[in-house]
Amino acid sequence: MRMRLPQIFRSKYFLLVYFLWSLVHIPIIGNAQKFGGIAPWTRWMQIDTDTARIIFPNGLEQQAQKVARNIYKISKAHYPKNTRLKKINIALQNLTVIPDAYTSLAPLRSEYNLSPPQNGNILGSNWLETVSINEYRQAQQLFAVNKGLTGLGKILFGQSGWQFFNNLSIPTWYRMGDAIYYETANTNQGRGRLPAFYTGIKSLMYDEIYYSYDKIRNGSLKDFVPPETESGFLMVNYGIKKYQETLWSDVLDASGRYEGLFYPFSRNLKKQTDYPTYDFYVMSQRYYNSLWDSIKSLSPSTPVSQFNNINKNYTFTRYRYPHVHENDEIIVYKESYKQIGAFYSINRYGTEVLITRPGRIIDNYYSYKNRKLVWTEIGQHERWGWQVNSNIVIYDMSLGAKNKLTKSMKYFSPDITRDGQKLVAVQISQDQTQSIHILSTDDGSIIKALPNPEAYTFAYPKWSNSEDMIILVVRDEHGRNTLGKIDIISGDLNLFFGFTDHQIGVPVESGDKIFFSATFDGIDNIYAFNMPDSLMLRVTNELIGAYDPMADAEKNRLYFTDFTNLGSDVKYIEMDTSKWVTTNVTEPSDITIYNISNTTDTTSTKNDNKSQPSYSTTKYSKLSNLINIHSWSPEFSDPNFEFALRSNNILNTLRMNLGVRYNRNEENLTYFYNASYAQYYPVLNFSFSAGRRAGLSEGTKVNWWENKISGGILLPWDISKGLYTSNLNLFTNYNLTSIKFDETNGLLTTDFSLHSMQTGISFINKRKKAVQNIFSKNSQYLKAELNNSIDEFNANQLFIDSEWTFPGISLNHNLVFQVAFQREDDQNEYMFIDNFFYSRGYNSPVYDYVYKVGSNYHLPLIYPDKGLWGIIYFYRIRTNLFFDYSRAHLSDEASNRTSVLLYNSTGVELIFDTRLFNYYDFSIGTRYAYLINEDPQVPNRNHVFQVFIPILRF
Repeated sequence: MRMRLPQIFRSKYFLLVYFLWSLVHIPIIGNAQKFGGIAPWTRWMQIDTDTARIIFPNGLEQQAQKVARNIYKISKAHYPKNTRLKKINIALQNLTVIPDAYTSLAPLRSEYNLSPPQNGNILGSNWLETVSINEYRQAQQLFAVNKGLTGLGKILFGQSGWQFFNNLSIPTWYRMGDAIYYETANTNQGRGRLPAFYTGIKSLMYDEIYYSYDKIRNGSLKDFVPPETESGFLMVNYGIKKYQETLWSDVLDASGRYEGLFYPFSRNLKKQTDYPTYDFYVMSQRYYNSLWDSIKSLSPSTPVSQFNNINKNYTFTRYRYPHVHENDEIIVYKESYKQIGAFYSINRYGTEVLITRPGRIIDNYYSYKNRKLVWTEIGQHERWGWQVNSNIVIYDMSLGAKNKLTKSMKYFSPDITRDGQKLVAVQISQDQTQSIHILSTDDGSIIKALPNPEAYTFAYPKWSNSEDMIILVVRDEHGRNTLGKIDIISGDLNLFFGFTDHQIGVPVESGDKIFFSATFDGIDNIYAFNMPDSLMLRVTNELIGAYDPMADAEKNRLYFTDFTNLGSDVKYIEMDTSKWVTTNVTEPSDITIYNISNTTDTTSTKNDNKSQPSYSTTKYSKLSNLINIHSWSPEFSDPNFEFALRSNNILNTLRMNLGVRYNRNEENLTYFYNASYAQYYPVLNFSFSAGRRAGLSEGTKVNWWENKISGGILLPWDISKGLYTSNLNLFTNYNLTSIKFDETNGLLTTDFSLHSMQTGISFINKRKKAVQNIFSKNSQYLKAELNNSIDEFNANQLFIDSEWTFPGISLNHNLVFQVAFQREDDQNEYMFIDNFFYSRGYNSPVYDYVYKVGSNYHLPLIYPDKGLWGIIYFYRIRTNLFFDYSRAHLSDEASNRTSVLLYNSTGVELIFDTRLFNYYDFSIGTRYAYLINEDPQVPNRNHVFQVFIPILRF
């Protein structure tokens, strides 16, 4: 049944044009946003100021007060030129273990995850302070560009238009770099003072590798390119040092207005500095190259040897956390752009043997003793998406057995004893207090919880050599670090030295020394703390950084990892104490190399929260602002295209859309309203639609108006485990459909109403994949849906679609099968919406039932890493060889015969993985299909050329 539309809608290019238009208007929703991800029994509180509303679970008032104070001070002291600040809603999440935060539009909101990372080199160890300053600065940037053409975009499309014009005019490197500049200028830490933050850009400079501005901005699937946070901060800081502090405020103001319609940021930067962005990038690189050139000329103080010797073949590969094994072997964690992470043993000849692969992990830290590895993996609650746990896993190399020791807990950085009977780990509670737990490896039960009366934050606990002490990193309320040891009998904590704003890595005891990495001299190096005389000794003198120390007392070696433009390698030195240098710890603010930001700010947030007043706390109702219309924008989900008014409340439990939808298979327009409420379980769905449809009845064209009211439930389940992210959804809906026919030429038609049920299941099981992998291998997708009438009318449809991926010949090759089936009697009194994917190159046939088996072989061809004028950037060109086998069956009641028609095709697809406007990642393909059988709707056609948008489920 078909309704004819103007030719533009039926053009083969409509799909492409609409998708691109939709792509650049839809809001960019961060992965952190989770619809209905919080249990309904959570009691929400709020701090409501003129600057921000901090929404937080009951019991987290201390953290909320800290966020409110930081944001208030930054909002009053710093904001870009001609900016009208708006109040922003900020939700604090305490049930997830993933250290993350985001600020986004559609709707305007921020979300901060409270659990800090164990590794202080990620953002500094004063997690909440640094995050709140960084994220609020990003909110200020959004407010600053809400003017001129960007403001018009907001008027035309709501916050999604605001987002689009902001993304189009302001480069990501600036937004990130400016936020990092302010986090650094207004704290004692911040990434601008972390040597690990510069490892990527230094590794390129020291090897005299200079990428184009396009490549440094967009990245690569082939080569290691430092994240935009690094280059962005350096460019922002260079601009302030070279010109004036108001430089970026002036550029941001003019760019948001689109002064200079095309490339407004580059044009306005040139207006201020005489250099457009690509020249400004080169100038900043030259500046830092000369600044760091003196460090490059230094030679390591001790001869260094490399342990891993396998040629990486120009594939970015990282080796981390070496542990001394047996028979002159070490164990490492290894991952590359071609392969997901795993534990390997490496012998002295460089031969690598796979031990096992961990599942989904927060970081790649692990520990090892006597053929037992221990680490933590992510555990996801089955229903509430914000409840993400961190559970301990033990792997016994002798048995080849993996044991998940804990469930629904929040443990970090476990370390096991030599006899394998106990382990120690950091535990974080819902109120964010931390403690050290000693656990039994038999059943994960708690043997002892060590006291923490000072409410310190802990990281990387390690058993001492005597196993009667725990050596660990200790952080105070300001995020300052030191090393300490806890007596497991008395629980007493003794600190080795005073707290410092330097970052400290994993400690390892060997003899009377504690080895660890630290930032004491402006570069991450390995240090030794000599316990008898409390001397601090620098052991390595690397150009970029040394991490992950591991002492081998028998061979008198110290293993560690460094960083290069091809990844991390395992190095070792002979432990010659005569070459170690005595070091006095000087704070970062007093070291010249750390003097990167030169702000004139006099109202810094540094460590002065105690002097600020407290804010009043009130209850926040879950029903607050349920209707929050933020955008009116397109959305694409082949074969459906829609434009709608969109609403999401701040807690993201009610989602509503009101608009118009076009179905490409049926070529009809439908007006619709839908709503989903996910505060409870199950999710409640309601929708209403109205539109015209058309079809053939007894050879005569029939037109009708169709109204439909639907209500139903969705049962979502997250059953992720190990290497796989797995989601199962069960759904059922009741539909009342009203049909009103137009007058027809002599054909007797009767208006009627149809009562029907829609029931189905969807399942996806997606394996982890590496950067260059096109698909994740050994993954599955399944959707089955049954529509059937529940009254006297004859109407039913069964639709099944599935996809299965397998590894190919090479690491980045994939074999993908699609198996699909649809049954809908051509004589039905009502035809349901057609969502079937037919054999490539064919029009949709007439049938009672049809099935299809599609086979595909995907492989990469080249990685261009080239862009065209900032409009499109090409990451990868890949191809797919395909063969579709399909049979359609149609019954003829008059002759009692069944016709069987074949719809088989084969061909090749050329697919371009690109980035549009330096921001939006998307893929587009061209297809040649050879029709092995005749297409009844277009006879005598065997060769079909198409442009399409590939759907990548895995």
